[in-house]
Amino acid sequence: MSNEETKIERVASESVDPERLLEGENPSTTHLEDAVHWLRVYQDLLAFKSRLLQSAGELTPEMEEIAREEVGKTDLTILAAEAARLERRLRFWRERVDQLRDERNR
Repeated sequence: MSNEETKIERVASESVDPERLLEGENPSTTHLEDAVHWLRVYQDLLAFKSRLLQSAGELTPEMEEIAREEVGKTDLTILAAEAARLERRLRFWRERVDQLRDERNR
């Protein structure tokens, strides 16, 4: 397997890892500003991924059946898994922001 193939395989695997954090992301942060930053990052990423899924959903009905099946088995499955991971991380950061705001207001 070439270096490029190895890299592609690693990135594909990481992209759907439900536990994967982004570089610099610290779930234990005690700083509200950090939590707000990550909330915004995940809002942006989820919006992007949602638009990709919407576009793919609009394009697939026009495809030949075998192409549509392939896209459904691969691309759409991966995009949906990525979106689910992003939704979980966004939910986490919403809760973390609320928690840190409550602590700040005590």
